[in-house]
This record gives sequence, C-alpha cells and structure tokens, in this order.
Amino acid sequence: GQSSPGGEAKGAMARQTSHGDRHADRHRICAIAACPHRLLLALVLCCVHLSFADDEDKLGDDENKLGSNFHCPPENFAKHAAVVPIQGMSDRFLPVIASHSPGQRHARRVAIVVLHGGQREPEEYYASMMNVVKHHDQGSNTVIVALAMGDTPCTAEAWLRSSSRRRTGAQSAHWSSSSAQWMNGGTSDGNETWEGVSSFAAIDSVLPWIEEHYVGVQRILLVGFSSGGQMGLRWAVMSPHGAEGKTLGGVPLRIVIGSPSTYQYLDKTRPTKDCSPDADTGKYHSCGTFLQPSDDAENSAERCDGHWNLYAFGSGGLRSGSGRHGTIRMDVVSYMHSTCKKISDENHIDRMLRERFATKDVHFIFGDRDTKSCTKGRCSGDCQSMTQGSNRLQRGLNYMSHLEAALPDYTPQFAIFEGGHDHDKCFISDYFKSWAFDFDKGIGVGGAGSKGMASRQSEEAKVDRYQIVASGTSKGASIQDYVDREYVIEECKDLCDQNSQCRAFRFGHYTCHLLSQCIHGPSSSSKVVSEPTGAFKTFYKPCNATGTSELFLERSVAVTGHPSSALQLATAALTASVVAGVAGIAAWRWRQRLPDAVPMVATSSADAESEHADAALLRLCAE
Repeated sequence: GQSSPGGEAKGAMARQTSHGDRHADRHRICAIAACPHRLLLALVLCCVHLSFADDEDKLGDDENKLGSNFHCPPENFAKHAAVVPIQGMSDRFLPVIASHSPGQRHARRVAIVVLHGGQREPEEYYASMMNVVKHHDQGSNTVIVALAMGDTPCTAEAWLRSSSRRRTGAQSAHWSSSSAQWMNGGTSDGNETWEGVSSFAAIDSVLPWIEEHYVGVQRILLVGFSSGGQMGLRWAVMSPHGAEGKTLGGVPLRIVIGSPSTYQYLDKTRPTKDCSPDADTGKYHSCGTFLQPSDDAENSAERCDGHWNLYAFGSGGLRSGSGRHGTIRMDVVSYMHSTCKKISDENHIDRMLRERFATKDVHFIFGDRDTKSCTKGRCSGDCQSMTQGSNRLQRGLNYMSHLEAALPDYTPQFAIFEGGHDHDKCFISDYFKSWAFDFDKGIGVGGAGSKGMASRQSEEAKVDRYQIVASGTSKGASIQDYVDREYVIEECKDLCDQNSQCRAFRFGHYTCHLLSQCIHGPSSSSKVVSEPTGAFKTFYKPCNATGTSELFLERSVAVTGHPSSALQLATAALTASVVAGVAGIAAWRWRQRLPDAVPMVATSSADAESEHADAALLRLCAE
C-alpha cells in the first residue's frame, strides 16, 4: 500500500499528455465513422466499457494509485479552512476543512471527522459528506471536520489565506514519503527543530479541539473509507481514544471503517485458505476457521517469510528495540509509549489492544460489489495482505469473523451497502445515516455487544426446532432483506412463513434476509447438530413443506429452489449458450454440403436447410 517515489511526476506527465491524446482521438473517431462495421464494433466495445466503468472509475481511493490532491490553500473550500494545533503546540498544526467556524457557540449535536482516501483529497471527501448532511436535512445539527494529511509543507498564513480566521506563523505537519507513512501512524517530516508527529497523534489532537471549539457537540463520529478506512482502523486499535465508547474528554465517540484494503489483526491467526478463494464469495461469506500460519498446516495461510503478523497487519514488532529507528513501526512504538506506559512485551501488547478495542464503538461497512480481485491491483496484493482474503468484501467479512473469534462475547457491528468501491454510495446509505444521525440506536460498544450476543443466543434457544444448514451450502436467490431495524429470529421465521416464495432465511446481526431455496433431506423431527461458526446462520424449509414448517439440517442435501435462483439462472444461461453454439455448428456443417448452384435466398432451399439443420441439431442434442 505504499506509493512509489516519483508518483507525482508520473501524474503530472499524464496530465500534460492528456490534451495531445484528445487530439489524436478525434482522428481515430473520424476513421471509425468512415467505416460502418468499425463504428458498430466501436459502439459494442463502448457499451462493454461502460458496464464496468461504475466500479472501476470509483477506485480513486485505492492506495496503489499515485499522486496527491492536497492543495494549500484549498481550491474550492478556502473559506472553510481551519487549523488544529498539534499536541498543544502553537507553531505546528494539522490543516482541516470545517463546515462551521470554530470558537463560536454552536447548537450542533454531532461532529463528523472525515479521513480522506489515498490521493489525499480532503476537499472531495468534505463535499461528499456535506451532500450527505444536506440530503438528510442535518445541517443545523452537524459540523463536518475533514482532515488533510498533506504531502507538502504549508504555513497557517497560506492555508487561511481566504479565511477570516486568525492567522499565525505556524507550520503544518506533512507526510511526503508515501501513503503508508500517514495511513499507518508514521511520523511526519521533521526538520532541525522538530522531530515530527505521528499521524495518530494528529488525530488525537483533533478530538479535544472539537470539544473545546464546538461546545454544543454531544457526540463525535470519525469515519474513513478505503485508505482512510485503513488509517481509521489502525488508529482505533492503537489510540487510547474511544475506550468505553468515549473520547478521553468523555464525549461519546463512534468510529466507522469503510472498505479498507487491509486490516490490523488482533492475534497471530489468519483465515484458512478455504476462507480466501480468489473468487467473489458474496455478501453472506463468513470464515469459521483461523490458524496461525505454518509450513506444516496444509490449509493455513502463507507465513510470508515469518512476516505475516508484523505491524501494520498485526502487532508484531511493536516493542522497543525491535526495529530500526525512523521506521513506521518504531514511530508507532514511540506513539504507544507516549499514550500508554504499561507496555512490556508483544504478548502484553496483544492483550492490551484486544481488551481495549473490545470496548470501542466501531462499525464497519462494505460494498456488495467491492469484489475485484486483489491479484489484479484492486487492493494490496502482497503476501501479508493476501493472508486476509482475495478481495475487499471477502477481507472485510473475514475480519468480522476474526473479531468474533479473537474477542470473547463480542459482536462486530457491520453493514453491506449496494455498490462497489464508492465512498459516495457508502456515505449516502441508510446504514451510515443511522450510525451518524441516530446515534443512540443499535448496539454500540463492547459491553452492549456482549449483551447483544447473549440476547441472540437466547432467542435461538426459544426456537430449538430450527435446524441450521452447514456453512458453504448455496443460499438460493434473495427475495427480500429486512435491515431497517433490529430483528429477532422469531420475526424472521414469521416473515418467511408469510411470504409464499420464501423457502429459507439468513439471520445475523439482527437482520433478516429471505431466500428462495429449500432442501431435500430427513424428516422434520431430525435432531439438531452442531452449529457452524460465522456471523450469519441459514435456516431452511423442507421442499415438501406447505405453509409454516419446521426447519432442519442435512450436510449432504439435494438443493432445489425458486425458478429465479441464481444457480438455475446460470444453468439456463449456460444451456442456452451450448444449444446456440451447437445450432450454429450444425447450420454451418449443413451449408458446407449445399451445392454452389443452390441460391441461399430461395424459400424452398431455406426451408429444406432449416429442416435438415433442425434434424442435425436434435441428433447432436440427443447425443
């Protein structure tokens, strides 16, 4: 996830050549238009390109892309520029864009702190969040503070040039080496008089600044998407802020992590290989087995030369003396020692980070089409990253299962929106709206999560007649999703019974998902067997059931379902393709037998050809 040196030069070169490319494109278009069959081909290719453009064009936050969109002062929101003193220093600041002037008494209840993506585009993320606030009519209740982790130095006078806010002679913190420098808590560039500051410490400085300058704020939401999600998660793991769901100043704090490329694991285990196939495993994916990578375990993830758990993929190397001075890991070690004095060894670090994280109010959100393979550059594809999964959605769901496995009595809070790698669709989703503006709803910090898990288990105990199908079984086509509030398992069953198309449902994290699939298996009096692990569980009806029915488990089952199931649609499409191909071959073979003198347009010949082709096709299909 590191930007290579020279990335800015490559970006500038691309911008300089784009005008010449447009001129050449005009000549290509004229040449294509002069030939009708080329024009038809061009239109087909254009349609194919557009069908993939929605997701691919939204990958601007991918940390593998180069360049920076940081501008001092801001290009579009200069009047909203503000400075946050870092660690109380009057001569060092973090540039931010704030929707309301600091220092005035406000009636805003919610402050949203926004972390930008890999191209350091604070203005884009500020505009996106402002659109969300206006869309939900929350402008009078909300202040937005978008942080700018710039790659070039900036003075307070330059940053505030178009602002009415007080100017000082302070210098900004900036991180010029790579995206990994600021994403992972590395120290900013320093000079002869200043060693720099961790990007995590810079975020830590923003929270008390908000509490001081927006005194009406009752709660704070910190949100990061893509590279900002990577930074937000690692900050959530490493920072003392957020413990018990509050800032160090006592203000309720919620952290929202959106579709990061990689995750910081809380122990040394990783998903087994069968949890991370290089395929789209869907939004219901979960992982039931985690092992410490080993050369002796056939199904374990790769060891990556023993580096799979090094920070920022885990907590390996986070102790004094374990690395060279000036590395990101040592920067984070220094940050940890400045915020927590009771650090002795890596085992103690692991335990402390797990216990503290479990009390934080952290929510995750992923796109259901964010499934482009990381082996093709859509996310980090190095060895340590690939131990976590093969695409962003799969990695996120693997991490949800990891949190359940690593943190006792913990229920991870997450949602899946409709879309690819797109922060606009993420922020405008109903899930984000609920988390941002209905702060008191849902399950929050770890303590509440523990209560929620116990509640879910007790609800399942009330319906012990249910039987659970082993994870990995096909789930059938989706009929309807119920995610507008928290549901209990009995409500899910009732909703399924009331829907004539419903033959199964998925239940997890207090949401219901009705499905079209039933199963053939033993009688409904079958005994309940052990439940598969994972965030969701699937409950099936027997195929011969009518109306309400008990549900049962069978590991080796013959699956059937509604005619619209994804499996049947795929089978039908494949069958149609084969039939069409065979028909084409038969017709071609028949044409080769026709004498040259027979006119192809003659009705009698065409009819005869059709009959012979049909007969040949029927024989081939029968074979």
